[in-house]
Amino acid sequence: MGPINVARYELSYLALKVCGYASFGAAGLRVLDVPVPLSLLTAVGVLCLAVSKFLGAPREAQDSALRLPEASGGLKRLLDRWLPTITALIRQADAGLAAHGRFEAEVGGGSLRAFYHWLLSGLGAAMRWVPIALLAMLAGAVVVSPVKLVSGGLGLAGTETGQWLLRQSWPELVARVTAIEVLGQVYVLAGFVGFKALFRRLGFKGQDPELAAAAVAGACYLSCVMLSGMALMQAAPLLGIQLALVYAYCRAGTILVPAAANVVMGLASLYSARMVVLLTADLGSLDALPGIPGFRGVLAVLALSAGLWTALAAWRFYPEAGWGFVRAGACGQWQGLRSLGHWWSELSEHPKPLLALAPAGMLWGIGVYLSSYLTYYGIYGLFPQDETVPPMLKQVLLMPLDMLVYIFLIGAGLEELIFRKGLFKALFDAAESSGRCRRLWLAAIVSSVIFSGFHFIDFSVVLDFFGMDVSRLIRSLMMVYGFTWAGFAARVAAGVLLVLLYDRAGILLIPIIAHFTSNLLEAVGLRWGLPWFLAAVAGIFALQVADFINAWRRVPPSA
Repeated sequence: MGPINVARYELSYLALKVCGYASFGAAGLRVLDVPVPLSLLTAVGVLCLAVSKFLGAPREAQDSALRLPEASGGLKRLLDRWLPTITALIRQADAGLAAHGRFEAEVGGGSLRAFYHWLLSGLGAAMRWVPIALLAMLAGAVVVSPVKLVSGGLGLAGTETGQWLLRQSWPELVARVTAIEVLGQVYVLAGFVGFKALFRRLGFKGQDPELAAAAVAGACYLSCVMLSGMALMQAAPLLGIQLALVYAYCRAGTILVPAAANVVMGLASLYSARMVVLLTADLGSLDALPGIPGFRGVLAVLALSAGLWTALAAWRFYPEAGWGFVRAGACGQWQGLRSLGHWWSELSEHPKPLLALAPAGMLWGIGVYLSSYLTYYGIYGLFPQDETVPPMLKQVLLMPLDMLVYIFLIGAGLEELIFRKGLFKALFDAAESSGRCRRLWLAAIVSSVIFSGFHFIDFSVVLDFFGMDVSRLIRSLMMVYGFTWAGFAARVAAGVLLVLLYDRAGILLIPIIAHFTSNLLEAVGLRWGLPWFLAAVAGIFALQVADFINAWRRVPPSA
């Protein structure tokens, strides 16, 4: 490439960056009530910056001096002993931010592959950093007033804003919230970068410019938020989030990570607000829905799954295993979990797409569903007592599909984090004197019994015991299942299988996907009837075929 072409290349890069930030500035005029197309201008800005990243010459990533402080020996042992899940999350998220620097250095030069790796790595780092930002939000709230965390109630449903949320379509809401979160992050980081440059000019050394700039930018952010009408109780958690995202920007060296993390949290807030409103809205009656026809429906799902599984195993393993293809298929699927977990966990020169885990996790989700319901009806034959379903769960099942996906994804993630990553891992590690197999089953059964019992705890009684006054909506959310031995045993069976999946794969994402799939399949059956349920099961098996053919496959089936 000649000098003239290089100059044009750089000129295009600079022009796109200017156009991108100009679009962000124009979108910001909405704050002054100027009628500008907020979502469109933000989308143009993001597109311009993305193309400029793709076209620009690769630049060496700057390794920030800012680091999370290392705990002392005694404090580190204390944290690792009593808060192992949180400390592991923080370390993994921080390592993900640092690892993104290599892809930041390689992106550009018109290389689509380098751009794809940069984008995938940045989004992965952002998702890992979201829980840390939420911990920072919680810390901000606790510092201001820990009591108000549970005593404030949820009053959005009856407000004008709540009614507005009910009237809007979810694509419009998602586009608007995404634009607002991207713009807000751009402005906060622009202020931080400006202050950092100023402090460097004033002679600050090491990590002092970043710390000073973060303090000043945080103070400005807090002032702006409180001047807009927010109370300190609302502003402090937001400040915690922004400080965590500023750190992510310093470590990752790109606006992609904090902007993506901020969008994820903004959308989570939006969906949480919609959930609150929909919980009190008139969505109809669950009795009018088709529903799964009881035990016959479960047998239909079992028969379809067995038939599709046999066909899949024959296609993949009959040429090498002959009539032992079913056993080879089962062993290959089980062994493949460990190979998949190792592949996901090991360091690689390329970022790994989360979709690569979906086929295996979703297939095991069918297994979780069947193990739960077959156990349920097996115990129900001995103790024929119907389980009482909380009214709020019925209301959830009437919500739009996108809300079901959000609720079940959050629920599966939290339950796996608490009961598998937290409780099971703690019990397994505590029984060091026993053999591994005995430790595994003991910890699996105990943690699954506690997991099942958790569904029958009435937390409103706990709040009353501590004298905490919460709203009627929160109390209705705490309504629990009526205890039956069939329901209890079914959740124990599901919990044990989820533990085995976590232990075998070595990564929490597999049981999260399986748990989410099981819940969503049940909701699909209840909402749209058995034909749609069977179609969803068939779709998951079709995904296995696509996964086998597709380049996603990282390990051979016989591994």
